[in-house]
Amino acid sequence: MTHLTQQELDLLTIRNPHIHPEGEPPPKEESEESESKLQAKCTEWLRDHGIKYIHVVGKKNRAGILDLYCFMPEAHVIVFELKGERGGMSDDQKEWVAYLNFHGYEVHAGVRSYKRFLEVMSKHVGPRWECKRVE
Repeated sequence: MTHLTQQELDLLTIRNPHIHPEGEPPPKEESEESESKLQAKCTEWLRDHGIKYIHVVGKKNRAGILDLYCFMPEAHVIVFELKGERGGMSDDQKEWVAYLNFHGYEVHAGVRSYKRFLEVMSKHVGPRWECKRVE
């Protein structure tokens, strides 16, 4: 991936209000679980609720591809970069966040807790955990 200048990155991140380029602010309660445990909880929830997703697995992901792509109704995609208690985003991941943000994807970068994941997903599912339309 071609690296963006800081000015280009700043311009790209202005366009979409869903993301914070450096990751979402840490939750009030710090996560005490590893990134792999958080990923397992999130993917289990998605499977249990019939939401199709792609989970990019492995430490050999050197291209900075983000962790989780959730496919919602009406071609809406929610993208997560999940982090454990100490992880930070690489420059390549920041660049992916900016790129996806620029193209209108809903990106949540640096999500450190299962609670935060559920807060995001609750905006997209109905009271009976059926997918609902996003306006």
